[in-house]
Amino acid sequence: MNNKTLFFIFLGLLAIYGLSQVFTGKRTSNFDTELIQVDTSQVSRIIVKTKPPASEEITLQREGDGWIASSGSVNTKATGTAIQALLSNIRLIQTKYIASNSEEKWADYEVGEGQGTRIQVFAGETLLEDFISGRFAFDQQAQTGTSYIRLSSGKEVYAVDGFQTLTLGQGFNSYRNRMLTNTPPNADFAEVTIQKEDDSLTLSKGPSGWMFEDQLLDSMKVENYVQQFTNLRGETFADDFDELAAANYRFGQVSLKGPQLPEGFSIAIYRDTTRINPFVFQSSQNPETWFDSDSTGLFQQLVKGIVDFLPPTE
Repeated sequence: MNNKTLFFIFLGLLAIYGLSQVFTGKRTSNFDTELIQVDTSQVSRIIVKTKPPASEEITLQREGDGWIASSGSVNTKATGTAIQALLSNIRLIQTKYIASNSEEKWADYEVGEGQGTRIQVFAGETLLEDFISGRFAFDQQAQTGTSYIRLSSGKEVYAVDGFQTLTLGQGFNSYRNRMLTNTPPNADFAEVTIQKEDDSLTLSKGPSGWMFEDQLLDSMKVENYVQQFTNLRGETFADDFDELAAANYRFGQVSLKGPQLPEGFSIAIYRDTTRINPFVFQSSQNPETWFDSDSTGLFQQLVKGIVDFLPPTE
């Protein structure tokens, strides 16, 4: 076979390959799947503008070994787990394919201005990444999710692994510390003091079980009550509660001590009848955060629950 014949065979194979790429729509190996690449150790600030209807603007600022979450007038320490989850999902977002090159399709994928969640990542004053995370689609049959992302400076809409973007649009409260009390797993409670206005009673744990003065209580019920304090969390925040006037709304307090907790901890309870959720709680273990409750929820757990084991009054 001479060189001329080999040359025409080569041209024929090249043409077949080119046509196969056109008709199958496959991309070449030059397609860059790494859409977002961030060295998380360099990130000092993240601004999150969540999608409507919430439309919150959240600033996450690194301070020392921790992070501060801010929204409006509220500034609080962010939980490490929430920050790490966000950074992990931003660190390397890989594309599956380009869903659209047309600006007219932005609304379909919810990546237009003011539609999706906008994420801006900074190292100092340098903007590292700026993108919009839009619509999430879940394939029930394949059990896979796809999200759509657009770089703020570009027109292309990219399809990415949907589950990698689930934390991107979380609201401000998801970064906040919901902890009221947290104790070592083996913590043993030995004393509970319950104060309500001018009245106070103390329960103590002795060899025979839990006692109130000289009366033996149902120790199982008391244990069920105190064990909730090993990891007690608030559900809703009372950011609008007037902390400076808190003393005027004092309702009571629950305090606990034990061998592993010699200094103990307490939860102060306030009642402001002008609020939709009138009961407000502040823990000595998380004093910067205030939670509220109606007559159920935390109030049911901490106050009404006491009735289950106290001796009847004469």
